[in-house]
Amino acid sequence: VAVVDVFAPRHIEEHPQSAALDADGEPSEFQVSIVELTEGEHGDALVAMVAELAARDDVDAVSLTELHYDDAGLGEDDEAAFVADTGADGWPRDSDGDVDWRDPDVADWRSHRVAGFVERAAKAAHENGTALLVDVRSPRDGGTEVHGQDYGLLLEHADRLVIWHYPGLRTGDGSSWSVSEVADEALALARAADPEATLDRFVLSVGLWAQDDAVLGAEELRAELVAADEAGLARTWVTPWSLLDEEHAEAVADAWE
Repeated sequence: VAVVDVFAPRHIEEHPQSAALDADGEPSEFQVSIVELTEGEHGDALVAMVAELAARDDVDAVSLTELHYDDAGLGEDDEAAFVADTGADGWPRDSDGDVDWRDPDVADWRSHRVAGFVERAAKAAHENGTALLVDVRSPRDGGTEVHGQDYGLLLEHADRLVIWHYPGLRTGDGSSWSVSEVADEALALARAADPEATLDRFVLSVGLWAQDDAVLGAEELRAELVAADEAGLARTWVTPWSLLDEEHAEAVADAWE
């Protein structure tokens, strides 16, 4: 699997106007605006990269990563596109007058824009006989569609979604989700759009990151991989390679025997 990171620090350095802006007008160092992704030069380059990689004999699938928007993507170009696409007067705002990027209308607009980009990338991959995967935030992150990642919309085009599952990290409210809870919620989100969807449409990416710069223990990793198998998630990744030590490798081998 060739992983394509959509973050674009070098493109933004060369084209500062392409950077995604937050509600205060501060530019992102890494993310281009939603309009730049879906209509601009950087989006076109990413689709061309997918096509190039997909055509290689040693590539079975291409996976897009970091394809999400939180409090970025709120610049003038994105607002103009939001107005044109939805007929709204402008961004919804909260009681303090700040842009409410969690508003359902914004979430829906972002999700459709991102899904449209994924449709283009999937076409480029499929035309070259290769599958397209998309990394997605975990359902535990609180409304994945808020981040432009509506599972149902993405699965209309992507072959599989790669769920970020990082058991060593706490969510914003300090809670944690079991593998089975993640699997159940992911399947429910997929079936809201396609009642016939199965867990075969997902890959569970188990991260080794943990709180306070620690690393998930080998035994904890083994337990997560076993739980994934028991939950019906037949495809599992372990990431990142840089944190994988010999004990982790032994745990993976034991879990996948």
